[in-house]
Amino acid sequence: MNEEAPLISYPIEALAAVGISDIAIVVGYLGDSVIEALGNGDDFGVRLQYVYNSDYLGGNAISVYKAREWVQGEPVILCMGDHVIDGEIVERLLDRQSFSETLCVDYTPASIPQPSIARLSEKSIASGMKACGAKQLSE
Repeated sequence: MNEEAPLISYPIEALAAVGISDIAIVVGYLGDSVIEALGNGDDFGVRLQYVYNSDYLGGNAISVYKAREWVQGEPVILCMGDHVIDGEIVERLLDRQSFSETLCVDYTPASIPQPSIARLSEKSIASGMKACGAKQLSE
């Protein structure tokens, strides 16, 4: 991952690395900029779909609720677009025999350059992301 990549690239790449190919991103404020920056997911080797949350100031629970039709009762991995995750924790989750009410916390976050600094530019959008959900197509 390069320093100019959008922060949301970390969870997308972590999901893609373990074979998750269908990802929904809930957008609100600056949603058009997020969509423009990420596109359809070809750059990540996944399919990105966007869910608009007009109530983005209401918090993450509302964003999850807005994505309910996309989930369609399938198992889902929920991760925040502004959190750095490593593919290994996603892989450990997928290796579990049961997905019922599982919470994963990564105590050893991935190493990123200057992790306490968020850089924003037209190419590197970190704001406007509320949640990134993903479901695995081939189970």
